[in-house]
Amino acid sequence: MQSSFDNKKQGSGKKPSDYDFFQGVFEWIFYNLPPKADNTFIRNMFEFYKTRGGLSIKQMQALLKTIDYIKIKPPFNPATIEAIIKKKAVKTKSAPPAPTPLYEEDIDSKKKLEKILSIAPAHKTALLYNNKLNLHQTLTASEKEDIDKFLKLLQEKKK
Repeated sequence: MQSSFDNKKQGSGKKPSDYDFFQGVFEWIFYNLPPKADNTFIRNMFEFYKTRGGLSIKQMQALLKTIDYIKIKPPFNPATIEAIIKKKAVKTKSAPPAPTPLYEEDIDSKKKLEKILSIAPAHKTALLYNNKLNLHQTLTASEKEDIDKFLKLLQEKKK
């Protein structure tokens, strides 16, 4: 009978891995560091690893530098740490989006309104729409249709 306090998963038949790669790396480093070397940084990193359960990318890079410093071939492959570094998500500050103008100038409608006002300078609706465009307000689709209609009527009347 298996108790619920065992570290084994019930039903799956697989045992969870008891091997901790970084634990082994730290033990190898502590065992092989030269006696005169200052190992407080590595000890602090090991404490961080035990309490937090992981290392940051920069901490793993420092671990690699320490492994290279020791000059003894480790029983593990340091490329494993490099692979873990590459696999980790990199947090970067992205560039802010390019500023967009608060309004887009409707050049086509502006030209049409200028033509209308050159033909009929006292056209009240054309003056109203021109004033809206000068105040950087957007024209609705029906207002744009009105401008096209006015221009068409004035050009036909002019002929």
